[in-house]
Amino acid sequence: DSSTPAAQDLLHQVRIECKRLRYALEFFGDLLPRGISALVHEVASLQDHLGAMADCRIAIDMMDSYLERPRARRTQQAVLAYREACEVSRAALDASLPTVWAHLHRGRVARRMERLIGEVAIRLPTGSLAPLTFGRDLGSGPASAGG
Repeated sequence: DSSTPAAQDLLHQVRIECKRLRYALEFFGDLLPRGISALVHEVASLQDHLGAMADCRIAIDMMDSYLERPRARRTQQAVLAYREACEVSRAALDASLPTVWAHLHRGRVARRMERLIGEVAIRLPTGSLAPLTFGRDLGSGPASAGG
């Protein structure tokens, strides 16, 4: 159930990691085997799905807050109708998430990514695969600069 705060936080973190992976694949696309750059679409699909889930949740929360206001009576029927549409969309997205996730996680995409990353690792000089932290501490610069 994606409606719990813990689930929402986890899905948000997964979306952030998808974004980092997607941007890394796009950034290094010219250096990587052609097959890896094709995986950008798969990662983007999961990222988009998670984004749509978050958009529905945020819209529902905003409408609930709006409906608590006394002046909301004039537009209550329209807001409730839109809220119901968001609930239907959210439920459909929740229901289809396992399929989207399984496609990326268990399917040919994960195996292909592992194989292609292995090919890249074989081509690189020994010791050159330092841990990458995409999107983290980008504003701080190198550790030796400034202290």
